[in-house]
Amino acid sequence: MKAYEYIRSQPWPLQWLEEATAAYEKVDSSTDLGSLPWASPILANIRSALSRCADEYDESLKILEYVEELNGQYERFKEERNRFKAASEIKSWSRMEDFFSDFDFGRLKSMRNLVADVADAWNDCKAHRDKAKDTVKKIRDTYFTKTSKQWVDDLIQAGHTMSALSGLIRDFYKAYNAAKREKNWLDFGDLEHYCLQILTVRDEQTGEVLPSAAAKEMRSTFKEILIDEYQDTNGVQELITTLVSDGTNRFMVGDIKQSIYRFRLADPTLFLEKYMTFERRAEAVNRCIDLSMNFRSAPAVIEAVNDIFSYAMTEAATGMDYGDNEKLYVGRTDDEPGVAELHILDEVTTYESLETDGGEESDDDDDSAEESSFIRQCRFVAARIGELKAADPSLKYKDIVVLLRSVSRKAEDLLTVLQDAGIPAYAEQKGGYFNVTEVRLMTALLACIDNPCRDIELAAVLRSPIVGINEATLAKIRMYRDGYLVDALEAYTAGLHDGVHKERLSEFVPPRCVAYVQSSCRRS
Repeated sequence: MKAYEYIRSQPWPLQWLEEATAAYEKVDSSTDLGSLPWASPILANIRSALSRCADEYDESLKILEYVEELNGQYERFKEERNRFKAASEIKSWSRMEDFFSDFDFGRLKSMRNLVADVADAWNDCKAHRDKAKDTVKKIRDTYFTKTSKQWVDDLIQAGHTMSALSGLIRDFYKAYNAAKREKNWLDFGDLEHYCLQILTVRDEQTGEVLPSAAAKEMRSTFKEILIDEYQDTNGVQELITTLVSDGTNRFMVGDIKQSIYRFRLADPTLFLEKYMTFERRAEAVNRCIDLSMNFRSAPAVIEAVNDIFSYAMTEAATGMDYGDNEKLYVGRTDDEPGVAELHILDEVTTYESLETDGGEESDDDDDSAEESSFIRQCRFVAARIGELKAADPSLKYKDIVVLLRSVSRKAEDLLTVLQDAGIPAYAEQKGGYFNVTEVRLMTALLACIDNPCRDIELAAVLRSPIVGINEATLAKIRMYRDGYLVDALEAYTAGLHDGVHKERLSEFVPPRCVAYVQSSCRRS
């Protein structure tokens, strides 16, 4: 099913599938492994990993240069570091294969009788080196335990498997679409592809895809085509908007930092391609406008964001570097500089430094290692709020907001921790009052009174403590008679022997259901 969903994110699913399968058919015993399309992204990942190994050595070199007793190890570490740095520039599979075949860490010179501080520093150096060794072992075991020829032979065999898999996906694609047509069903992907069918025609001689008469007519209809969240579009949506555009009237707004829907088959490379190729001249037809002025955040916040992204956002990691065009710039005109703090919580933090108002460590600190990462973050937030209040008595709790990536299943935990710390708090949760279980149950009961034929609501009431039947009994009622659940309930109840069970179920057969609610309300 995932393969089916993926090919449907392409404008021409079956054509894409055929081309993907054909890539395997081109592999033969004379093929250079490095020339295959799969080698390039693998090599890019390996180069990135080797660059990180060089970074680990840089940390060791700082220590070795600073600690006089360890100076003798400096040249050895530097030589190994330089080999990693050089390897991180290799573009050829065969040369990369030679690097992993030849590279040997060897044994380090023994360092004995070191004082405690120097011994700790030496252990830190070796720890950085060990990380590089682990990386090399992982890459070697994954890619270089086989020769290039063995990999090519495996790909030839995989081609037969891929051909069979491709046929299975193709058959499923046709059968599933036929089943949907039979039931007159359409999903969102169908709407997109039917739209493409209307907007395109194929040249009978060349097979080239051309705009249809409908597409040309729509081009004259739209003055501007505005596309928001462009980084989260896919190839199908890109082609649709291209077909109804005259080539100069698409206005696309996006931010690669907000690209979070790749799991839904969004293709951020569409955004990146235009971001890299569009010009920044005012008179350019394909123009890129950097919306870099931030009028919302204080200067300190913007500075912190720029600092973090300039380090973390690189071309290797995200497809683009965080340079001057990508940075945010202060647009506010007030004099409030703001404050930004970055706290990194280690997984083994025990919060010895987080104290209660009485100056003693919290009794809960001993259990912190067993708590979830999020709970420990909540406790840190509570402690930090306490520190802020102590430092500025004029600060009010209502002036403090805690933002979460998602309130689902987390807001309650945060509220509990804050309230346990004596901090008044509430959360704006989706659904609010009417999403509470008890309220949803009463809403379902009222829906049954309004329309007894609402099966889902009636089933919820029957399974609830109001009636209290189990799943087996509910299944028996449902299977007792076709039609609405309320009809099955009435027939099932009529066939029961007299008793509490029959009496309880009978109260929910209309019109007695209304009388039951009225009597319950009076008892309350």
